Amino acid sequence: MTLGIDLGFVKLILAHAAVVHGLPVKLEPVDLARIALKRLGHVGKGHQHDRRPTLGSNAAVP
Repeated sequence: MTLGIDLGFVKLILAHAAVVHGLPVKLEPVDLARIALKRLGHVGKGHQHDRRPTLGSNAAVP
């Protein structure tokens, strides 16, 4: 799992706790963490790979 997916999951659990169980949970810190991590370059879109498998690397796959 990626860090972005993990943050989304944490936010989902916190939102569930607030709505279903009535717990006083704030979701804003998760949003702020996502912004900070994006600015630091830890969260973002994946990089596209241009490499194609070679004949030798295909033979190594069972």
